[in-house]
Amino acid sequence: MKPELQKCTRCFVRALTKLTATDLQRLRNESGRARGNDVAVNDLFNDIWRALPRREPYQMRRACWLVTTLFPWNRRHLDQAAGLPESLGEGFARLRRSARKDEDRKRIEHRFLRLLDAHGQAFEDGLLDAVRLLERKSIPVHWENFVLDLADWESPGQFVQQKWFRDFRGLGKGE
Repeated sequence: MKPELQKCTRCFVRALTKLTATDLQRLRNESGRARGNDVAVNDLFNDIWRALPRREPYQMRRACWLVTTLFPWNRRHLDQAAGLPESLGEGFARLRRSARKDEDRKRIEHRFLRLLDAHGQAFEDGLLDAVRLLERKSIPVHWENFVLDLADWESPGQFVQQKWFRDFRGLGKGE
């Protein structure tokens, strides 16, 4: 991974953390919608986007837009004591481990696998549901990694999906 891309992503997430309560509410209202519906939200996103180089590809801009609208729904990353999961897969693994009933663990796994297989609006809706669910269970999102993962989501070989799946299963984590 390019160090400058990591640095820019860190700056982007830092800009999100500085948003006002009003801005965060605007973004919550925009969640799940295509970009372009609200002029004030577009202006807000464009201001935040300036933290990244203009040369970044479409996939990065799309990933940043998604994260901008998802960010207000889970701000647990600000509490570093919780420990940030490396990926959404690891976040779902924590969620599954916290479930008390076998039926709930199966439901969480099914929801996660459906997200990995989703496309288009179903994928974006699934991300919103996932981020909100993790928030309700006090599980943070590692937003910097999340941006980078979403930017690479449609890469050949589906390496991000495979990484999330491995993280969900706990493979390579000593579990």
